[in-house]
This record gives sequence, structure tokens and C-alpha cells, in this order.
Amino acid sequence: MKKLTLLLAFMLLTLVGSFAAAPSDFAVNEQELNLQMADLNKAEAFVTANPNATVKEVEGVATDLKLTSDFAQSLGAEPPFGVPSFVWGLVLGVIGIVLVYVLTDSDKAESKKALMGCIVAGAAVALIYIFVFVISLAGTATL
Repeated sequence: MKKLTLLLAFMLLTLVGSFAAAPSDFAVNEQELNLQMADLNKAEAFVTANPNATVKEVEGVATDLKLTSDFAQSLGAEPPFGVPSFVWGLVLGVIGIVLVYVLTDSDKAESKKALMGCIVAGAAVALIYIFVFVISLAGTATL
């Protein structure tokens, strides 16, 4: 049994190692990369030279960049405690919606995701009740 376990472990490690190998067709076109990074390099050079520059001034230098002065918007909304807002609404219902609304500082997009989770949970419960009701009617009708 020990030999079989050792053989299976060795085969598993070999399989994982074969997927972890670097792909042979990976290549970087440095000219295309430099072309795409040129606007970002301009913005970086401008901000380095002018540390107190505003977002509008940097936008004037780097026209292809989409810049925002709202830090939270640039990062995207963070769901409460790392749990998706949909799950908060799905599991906790209305309480989950309220928690998401309060914990995300009234972020409408996250609150809407929690509301969708609550609606899905309600629809699932309603379908289960209807299914059980139909089954119970079918069981009494045949007697």
C-alpha cells in the first residue's frame, strides 16, 4: 500500500510540475509594449517634475489615460469583509442589504448587488414552497 501511495504521489507531482513549466511560445514585443506605455511614461515624468500637479494638469500631458481624482472610484468598490455583496443579500436578506449599505458607506452599486442576492433568495424560497405545495396536493389527490 505504501508503494502505491508513493507512486500516486510521484505521478501527481510530475503532473503538477508539467503544468507549472513556462510556456515555450511566450514572447514580448517590446516595441508594442513601449508604444502602449509611452503616455504613462509622459505622465510619470510630468508628475515627477511637478509633484503638486493636479489631475487636470496630468490629463493635459497624457491624453490617452483615463484619470480620476476619486481614489475609491479608481480602486473600485470593496465588498464588506471581502465577502461579495450578493452573498450578503442571499444569506442574510434585508439585514444583509442594510449591512452592505452601512459598511460600504452608501455605495449604490454594492447595495444593488446585495438587493439582487436578496431577491434571488426570496425567489428560491418561493419556488421551494410552491414545489412542496404542489407535491402535497398531488399526494392528497391520489388518496
